[in-house]
This record gives sequence, structure tokens and C-alpha cells, in this order.
Amino acid sequence: MGLRRTRECKAMLFPLFWCECDSCGHRFDVQVGPERYEAVVLISQGSNSPAKLIPREDPMFDKVWALVKDLLSTTVKKDIDRARYFDFIFGELCDPAPDGTPYDITGRVWCPRCHRRAALGGPHDPPKFATEEIPDVLHTHWDGLSPLQRRERVRKLLEEKKGKATY
Repeated sequence: MGLRRTRECKAMLFPLFWCECDSCGHRFDVQVGPERYEAVVLISQGSNSPAKLIPREDPMFDKVWALVKDLLSTTVKKDIDRARYFDFIFGELCDPAPDGTPYDITGRVWCPRCHRRAALGGPHDPPKFATEEIPDVLHTHWDGLSPLQRRERVRKLLEEKKGKATY
């Protein structure tokens, strides 16, 4: 399996939810999940730009999980708690979104106006859907790091998120 260096796109069907930002009141639509479960959609923290990840096909996914488990093995005992830390750092290890912001894999939604987390939202009635070409998330920076540099990058991000990894 070779390393992906291009943003391959695939059309995906998404339900649209409405969201309203708690901070600035801006109301906007956001895609809430792919039509199939083997793909994970990461959302940029700036403009909610999506990128897809297929964990079983992405070697970085397993490598980061192994590093998280190893680095947290003495302080975080449950895999479910380690997974929370994984979710909070994975997007920051990927190449930035086209808008220059990190991706988020947690499912949180970011306001495209003020770039803060938007808390309110729900499905449209009647339901709305969108079909969008979703590019693959890229890992060119990660691919260029040595195993030691990768471990150090993950360690630093975990340290930054210590006590903050809540949805």
C-alpha cells in the first residue's frame, strides 16, 4: 500500500443539519456523516471543509493509535479514555485543511464566521441532503517525519490536551 500524496475525491451523500453558533449567533448548515460507515469525515476548524479518512486503509491511523496507547499506558488505563485523546490530536497530525486550519475528527462543529465551536443544531424538517466531492485527508508532513519525530510530535500534542480532552 503506497502513501497517498494527492487529494483523491469521491462523491458522498450527507444529511444536512442546521447549526447556530453560541458565540456569534451565526446560523449555517453542516454535513453530519457519510452514507457509509467505513469512512470517517474530518471537518476543518475554520470553514467546516470536509476530508475523508478510511481508517482500515490509512497506515497513519494505526501508527498514531499505537503511539497514543504507548505514551498514555501508565497514566490513562482505559482504551475508551485513550481514544478520546486520540480523537483530539489526530486531526492536528494531518496536513491542514485548504483553509489552513487543522481538521477535527471528534464530530464537533466549528462556526465558519467566528471559528469557535458551535453547540446548537439538529436535523432540518423536512430533511435536507447534499452530495459533495470529499477529498482524502493528507499526511505529507507526517510521512516526512522519522519514527522518533513522530513519537515526539504525538507526545507534545498529548501533553497540550492533558485534562482538556472532552467533547
